[in-house]
Amino acid sequence: MNSTSDESEILHIVSSFEYSTKLELLLLKLEENGIPKKHIVAIPLDKKREQKKGLFDTIHHSDGVSVVDLGFILGMILMLLGVIYGYILPIGPIFLAFIGLLLGFGIGTFTKYLYLKRKKTNITESKTEVILTIKCNQANVESIQDILWNHNALGIGVKFPDN
Repeated sequence: MNSTSDESEILHIVSSFEYSTKLELLLLKLEENGIPKKHIVAIPLDKKREQKKGLFDTIHHSDGVSVVDLGFILGMILMLLGVIYGYILPIGPIFLAFIGLLLGFGIGTFTKYLYLKRKKTNITESKTEVILTIKCNQANVESIQDILWNHNALGIGVKFPDN
């Protein structure tokens, strides 16, 4: 292996950013500090494809949002009220508790569904993430890392040369 001392000092800095005007300013700042364009690679990552979400979770996928939790709570409360007032009314506690359970579950589930449907339309889309790779000398690492952090890098990794 015929490697010169300059090649052994060359390393790669990898960082990630949200796509914004700060990223464009960062690229200009790096070029001003003597990093040639051919040593800077910016790769935008694709957004996750929008998947159609079902109403209920499955055994293989859970989005962490439950539609039926409010239905269970309201069903339990109205069932309890049905048992209590079923002793007073001629319809009976068991039948009135069952009606309260169904009515509470239906109202709670429908209310939570409408709430989640409205909430999902108000969520803003996440920005595209960009991976930036910079090839530089070992002497420039500290200054480049400072520039990257000052321009809102999400994370920075440095690959040092193999010895």
